[in-house]
Amino acid sequence: MSRHNAPIVRFALLANATFSTLTGILALVLHEPLSRHLGLAPGPWILAIGAGLLLFAGLLLWSVRRGPTRRDLVAFVAGDWAWVLGSMALVLCVPDLLSADGRVLVSLLAVPVAVLGSLQALGLAPERSALEG
Repeated sequence: MSRHNAPIVRFALLANATFSTLTGILALVLHEPLSRHLGLAPGPWILAIGAGLLLFAGLLLWSVRRGPTRRDLVAFVAGDWAWVLGSMALVLCVPDLLSADGRVLVSLLAVPVAVLGSLQALGLAPERSALEG
């Protein structure tokens, strides 16, 4: 399977790993106040999200280290866009689940995920030769 090592793809994967690590750590450390701020009832939700983000970051770094395959990129792009679409569905379809601040935070967190997912998707585009113009 070919490797996709374009600088922009590598940058996007590393930035995604960094963002996922930071937000995952914050979710684990600040799960109780974050749950209250989001308007969520106490429970394991934020802890599970934090742990999942750290796992995701590890997969991103592992992929960068060995050279991401097309399959890796498809999975990461699909995961990022599932996060974005799920966030928007949560905010728009179940607005009473979160506080007003929670809806804003979930929406704002979806923006860098969408940007990074889009940058990673550049690695899925077929390479163009110089002759194609």
